[in-house]
Amino acid sequence: MSSYRLLQTGDLAPDFKQNSSSNPNYNFSTVAGRYILLCFYGSAADPAGQKMLQLPEQIRTLLDDDHMAFFGISNDPQDRLQQRVRESMPGIRFIWDDDLTVSRLYGAVPLDVSATTARLRRFFLLLKPNLQVHAQFDFDDSNEYLDKLISCLHKLPPVDAFAGQRLHAPVLLLQDIFDADLCRQLIHYYENRGGNDSGFMEEKNGKTVGVIQHQRKKRSDCYIEDDALKSHLRTLLSNRISPWLLKAFHYRATRIERYLVGCYDAKTHDHFSAHRDNTTKATMHRQFAVSVFLNDNYEGGELVFPEFGHHAIQAKTGSACVFSGSLMHMVRRVTIGKRYVFIPFLFDEAANTVREANEKYLAS
Repeated sequence: MSSYRLLQTGDLAPDFKQNSSSNPNYNFSTVAGRYILLCFYGSAADPAGQKMLQLPEQIRTLLDDDHMAFFGISNDPQDRLQQRVRESMPGIRFIWDDDLTVSRLYGAVPLDVSATTARLRRFFLLLKPNLQVHAQFDFDDSNEYLDKLISCLHKLPPVDAFAGQRLHAPVLLLQDIFDADLCRQLIHYYENRGGNDSGFMEEKNGKTVGVIQHQRKKRSDCYIEDDALKSHLRTLLSNRISPWLLKAFHYRATRIERYLVGCYDAKTHDHFSAHRDNTTKATMHRQFAVSVFLNDNYEGGELVFPEFGHHAIQAKTGSACVFSGSLMHMVRRVTIGKRYVFIPFLFDEAANTVREANEKYLAS
């Protein structure tokens, strides 16, 4: 007897990377921060699938990528090859699930079947902005389930109120980590040496590689090479941040990765789209991220954690925001001036063992 995975309200949606209409290696964990409607329709050549695919146009005004996004899950390669379905931005995308990876994870097909023997369960799955399951609507030939689904979608509260109250990301916001003189010194260090275009890490062909893509990230970085300055910074992080990590998260950080000053410049529309810091083999050791704000005389550039709403963090000079590298976060575009920030990662000895083991995956 075939066994299906059954997701229930409150469960966290399984993460996956799969080919899609937007990206050949689409990382589903990056979609948090808006309501997500998944449509497990099977094939656009099937009458039932065709009927399910009529929904996006019926709710088109909701699918703006800020409030909600729609993902159709296709099991038929011909949907892609014959362009039976196409993404429509904003808000409508398709996952090419030819090997049924996603369909198994979400219970649309049994766990133990192949693509040729799969029996499809068709349904819509609605996720909250933090990617918890909100509700499932099973397909049937009547319009009753569809009416319930559409009514539910129109009644959803704003993203920032999806939990019924304002949420706060589980982060530490600490004052007076660096004094004003040190902040000026670090900015001066950056300005004297200049910054280099900063990329982000991705998995490609089993390797962790650096990628420059200004649509997703635009920032310039300067690595600190002065040993005395690095020693001073290390002491401050150890004395002023590590005790709070132990108190708040019962985590004893013993190591620091990179001594880096980053600059987000309004003139070049600098920003960093929503991401997580530990999603590749060569970065999975990054347990906590630190942002020490070196100035506050700029506009824009807010730090946001989309899984917990659109609440923006802007801190005073010398303050630090400390958070898990697993949390989705983003830096909004700087609109006036320059935003300078000191941004190391913290981890412990166990994570360092992981780092050393995974060095072989880091592309040279």
